[in-house]
Amino acid sequence: MPADVIAQGRATFDDLGILSESFDGPVTGTMAFHRMMQVSDSSRAVGPVFDGETYSFAVTDVPRHDTSRLSMRLLVLGDSHLHARL
Repeated sequence: MPADVIAQGRATFDDLGILSESFDGPVTGTMAFHRMMQVSDSSRAVGPVFDGETYSFAVTDVPRHDTSRLSMRLLVLGDSHLHARL
């Protein structure tokens, strides 16, 4: 993975308790993965999430909270006739 893809430090929460990562710029080491792909001129993706050697991440220093939410954009690559079965 090119050095400019990995940012120094770790992912942190903002004052509202939100941690966000887009993968379009340098990614912190706790969110990085050795398989990243360029999906457009300005956007990268990481994965796979479900097959083989899957993507995982770690967060530290999680602020006190009552609930949590994880959201992600899912990019499906493959034959278009298979997408109907998802």
